[in-house]
Amino acid sequence: MLRTASRGPSAFDIVRNFDDLPNSAVVSTNVAVVVTGLSSRTVRDHPHLPRIYTSADRYGYRVGDLRRLLTKGMPPEQIRLRVSPPCQRLLSEVQAAPSRSEAEHIIAAFDNSRVGAAEREKLQALLADALAELQDN
Repeated sequence: MLRTASRGPSAFDIVRNFDDLPNSAVVSTNVAVVVTGLSSRTVRDHPHLPRIYTSADRYGYRVGDLRRLLTKGMPPEQIRLRVSPPCQRLLSEVQAAPSRSEAEHIIAAFDNSRVGAAEREKLQALLADALAELQDN
């Protein structure tokens, strides 16, 4: 008869009892993936999920860090809004404009008829930030 060593609780058991774990507990990447809904690569490369090494070549993530990410999300200054290439070109032209009035002329000349509602909202937020950084001349 083949015997296997007991490896502790399964990932499923850990996820099922996640709410009962202390913030200092360290869980595997697989558990972090299931709990956050992110891909394993995103979890591994996430700037707000530091790796906690449990041995020379094994690491995991603190439950407290995962909970903080799930409740607070990314800090607003680190969220990157993605827009289409034409919108990116508009944004770079506005940022390179010598004055706020010139930037407003560039924005007014942009044809946004092919831009969807969700992307238009992102673009407006990015343009507002870009205009706020420009000096009035």
